[in-house]
Amino acid sequence: MEGLEGFLAAESRALARRLNVLRAFGDEIGSCSPADAVTRLDAACAFCDTELLPRLDLHETLVDAFITGVLGGLDVARPLVAERRRLRGLAMAMASRRREGSFDPSCRRALRRELYLLHAVASVYLARQQTLYLPLLRGRMHAAAQDALVHQLTTAAPGPVLDAHRLHDRTLVATAVGRDRVRGSTQDVDANVDR
Repeated sequence: MEGLEGFLAAESRALARRLNVLRAFGDEIGSCSPADAVTRLDAACAFCDTELLPRLDLHETLVDAFITGVLGGLDVARPLVAERRRLRGLAMAMASRRREGSFDPSCRRALRRELYLLHAVASVYLARQQTLYLPLLRGRMHAAAQDALVHQLTTAAPGPVLDAHRLHDRTLVATAVGRDRVRGSTQDVDANVDR
């Protein structure tokens, strides 16, 4: 089952790299300037709006439906649905903070909490997807069905994670660690892309 399994594993790695950048932003939110906070929050909101949430929508409409069909109507996605709902709420809370534009200490603490929760819930979601979905599909999917599902997943999202991740990782890393460390960070990102 390398087709779908490989795709979901690569997708999880690409999303995990971006989520780690958001976690780093949470670590540093207390000490960064308001201008840096705005730039990094803009990048975090853009990631959620253009990559994370569209990817979650695709999982809900394509992968959940496919698994339910393969398993004869068995609803195995309930925990994933709850996690997706929580991630959407956290993304909306971050967008609301960005619209407010306030970065006083209490707002920074709340934003740190939201960034940490987004990282944690998304990490659990990705791990659960790997441990729940894939074992259920092994041996039940023909290669052609896997290829068709992977094709749908890669073409349906407005900003496909796997096609644009090198450039987007550079943008997020640049805003997260500053100009002086960008060169080394992007080399690290490029070295890890195919792992």
